[in-house]
Amino acid sequence: MLLITPTDWGSCADIRGIAGVCHDHGIPLIVDGAWGAHLPFHADLPPWGMDADADLVVTSVHKMGAAVEQSSVFHLQGDRVSPEVLKQREDLLGTTAPPHGPAGTHPAGRGAAPSRTHPQGRRRDAGAAPDG
Repeated sequence: MLLITPTDWGSCADIRGIAGVCHDHGIPLIVDGAWGAHLPFHADLPPWGMDADADLVVTSVHKMGAAVEQSSVFHLQGDRVSPEVLKQREDLLGTTAPPHGPAGTHPAGRGAAPSRTHPQGRRRDAGAAPDG
């Protein structure tokens, strides 16, 4: 089963309870924890999937972690998910989020940003030559 928790709004599911039901039926629990990279680092936050008996947690560390570029990390425990099968299907679980941070730091991206202060509706970097 694939469980998405937490959501991008911060809602968290009962991972431990869902894992128990899945495991009682021999089904692995895969958690898309894209927005939960911060959960294992504070005791007052909801439990992280790996601490709540999920078999596999996919974390997008560029969302709530410290990665600057697109970065997905697979956390695997137990024997319900084969590492070999995971390797074959990793493209299905990787991040689909565009890298807004790095793209926004590129001069071409900044120069194309709309602005009401530039005559042609484009912002000009401080060091750029004037148009015309």
